[in-house]
Amino acid sequence: MAQTATTVASLTQSYLDRLAERTPRSHALHAEARKVLAGGVSSHFKAWQPFYAREATGARLVDLDGNEYVDLIMGFGPNSLGHSPAAVVEAVRDVIGRGTSLAIATPLEVELAQTISRLVPSMELMRFVATGTEATMMALRTARAFTGRTKVARFEGHYHGQHEAALVSVAHVAGDERRPVGAPDGAGIPRGVLDDVVVLPWNDIDAVAPVVRELAGDLAAIILEPVPFSNIGGQEPDPEFLRALRELCWERGTLLVFDEVVTGFRIGLGGAAERYGFAPDLHVFGKAVGGGFPVGVYGGRRDVMEAVVTPRPGDPHSGETIFQSGTFSGTPPAMAAGLALLRELERTDALAVADARAEAIRAGWRSLCAELGLEAQVTGMCSWLGLFFTGREIRTRRDALTADAARQRAFSLGLLVHGVYLLPSHPGFTSSAHTEDDVARVLEASERVLSDLAGC
Repeated sequence: MAQTATTVASLTQSYLDRLAERTPRSHALHAEARKVLAGGVSSHFKAWQPFYAREATGARLVDLDGNEYVDLIMGFGPNSLGHSPAAVVEAVRDVIGRGTSLAIATPLEVELAQTISRLVPSMELMRFVATGTEATMMALRTARAFTGRTKVARFEGHYHGQHEAALVSVAHVAGDERRPVGAPDGAGIPRGVLDDVVVLPWNDIDAVAPVVRELAGDLAAIILEPVPFSNIGGQEPDPEFLRALRELCWERGTLLVFDEVVTGFRIGLGGAAERYGFAPDLHVFGKAVGGGFPVGVYGGRRDVMEAVVTPRPGDPHSGETIFQSGTFSGTPPAMAAGLALLRELERTDALAVADARAEAIRAGWRSLCAELGLEAQVTGMCSWLGLFFTGREIRTRRDALTADAARQRAFSLGLLVHGVYLLPSHPGFTSSAHTEDDVARVLEASERVLSDLAGC
């Protein structure tokens, strides 16, 4: 069916109409869901369009109406082997009948910690938690406890979860580009939180260094995504910026925290420390560590973790250490899944395959946009990818905000019509389960939608 829409708004409406015809069961369930779930879902990112999945295997999703889609979200990243890979399913099936959540340590968490420490040697001591949000929260608490300082610094546009200190200047920006000020991301963030969070400009050490030196006596940690993903498209920063930041933290006694919940075990098995040739003081991992099961892990320098995380004998509530516990920390299914996934990544070329599939899509998008005369930036590296409708190169969150949000939404809706799942406000992922046929299907759908957009 050829599109005759002449504006982005009319094109969007035509896609919405076609999706309502294509997915009546999802639309009907959404009406019922809104009666018991806020917005009909349990996550803001799921609320962009009535869409409910019946099953997912490999690189494909099937919705309630039986329509099949190439999935370019892959559970927001943990499924680097695809959905329900046999190795992970078998490992979980093997342990799940012997207990799911025990509140007792098991050998599995020791084995997974040993595996992570072998792959990322600067993870000398660690703790498992249930989510990436929890892991970043605990890493920052660890840094405050170790340094005796109260403030933490973060970069505009970097995502570190949904605890209060993390939800500052993620999607929103304020102040001067080279001297930003904290902007709350949503309601319910107390003003006092903003007082202890310092917001820094990304990828500009000349602007960062004076602020850090001025506040160093109060600055416990600087947390960052080594490759900022969610809001900056997975664009690799200047490696010299990262190295200069490492030196600056050493100079001022501020702990450097790498949040690799997204990039960990996708950027490479050794993470950003291996890629860039130096280690932070603390790491945060998640997603892939659990092989699709809920998990997070934080850790790093032995002296830091021993000083303020390791409990004192006979006194787990000692005022000298942070308190961290959790009913679902180190659950056997998550530990087994993580071990199975990491073993597969080590013994196969899965990461290289996923990377190649993403690059093929990125190359196709670049070619299509050039042929159609569309102003767009194709972003990403390794196995992630994004498309921003702007003529401005994407290096920071402020660059990303110049993208045409209406076109982003229309692009994602059009892809959904043509059997490809990609959110309008989140970059995508590939996996080793994506095939060359999947890439061809994505690019065929993209050509149709981008041609529609070019005519608007």
